[in-house]
Amino acid sequence: MKFLSFCKKHISDILAIGITSAVVIAMFIGNIFWFPKTKGDKVEVYYQNKLVDSFDINVDRTITFCRDKSAEGFSCDYTDMKDFQGPVVQLQIKDGSIKIEEETSKRKLCSIQGSISVSNTPIICLPNSFMAVITGKSEAEFDN
Repeated sequence: MKFLSFCKKHISDILAIGITSAVVIAMFIGNIFWFPKTKGDKVEVYYQNKLVDSFDINVDRTITFCRDKSAEGFSCDYTDMKDFQGPVVQLQIKDGSIKIEEETSKRKLCSIQGSISVSNTPIICLPNSFMAVITGKSEAEFDN
């Protein structure tokens, strides 16, 4: 008798785990198909939570942000980024995606993040108070 009651408890546990796993997998697959990632049409660059500039994502370019004007070997597009850990952060916009091409900080935390091509997924360079995010056109509009 004890064995039967013991088995019933384990069977209900296994059944609960199986149903929970199926629901989680269904939610994950549903998220992929019902909420597809959209591509944006512009790149917004922020420094210390303030918008520095926005760029068209369809125009390939490299933008150089410098701590001050004395960045050797670099042609700076934007200067006076006082919180930068190294003298330079270069943002590359190419083929509808963005990435930190080069940085001169010690740990290279910004460039490790790789390339981003979907909207509302930022590249955050926290040691430098720098952020770049793809924004713009969204296929899913919400009513206000």
